Amino acid sequence: MKRFFKVGAVIGISALILTGCATKDYVDEQLAPVKEKVSSLEDRLNSLENQIKSLKDKADLNAKEIEAIKREHADIKAQLERLDRIDEKATDAYNKAVANEQAIRDLEEKLKRQSVNLERVLKKGIRK
Repeated sequence: MKRFFKVGAVIGISALILTGCATKDYVDEQLAPVKEKVSSLEDRLNSLENQIKSLKDKADLNAKEIEAIKREHADIKAQLERLDRIDEKATDAYNKAVANEQAIRDLEEKLKRQSVNLERVLKKGIRK
């Protein structure tokens, strides 16, 4: 009986081993769709990585352009401030010129009156 169990166990284990083992072709058939899917996913991943790199490059370029624009903006702002100061000085100079022009007119009028008065005085002095 022990022998019968031993033979039965050997036959049972052998049957399990022989029927449970898959052939190489069967494994290849089962793995083919998985390999195709993995390959497809790898291709897609590579494509996405390239797109990400391209986007990062564009973002870096945009960041550099933004910095250049900020520098230009600061330069333009400084130039506008200088122009405002120049305009302010020019306006002050114009206002002073207008005031001086009026002062000159006033002095000319005063000089004319004094000249007329001087001529009268001289004429009176000559008559006497």
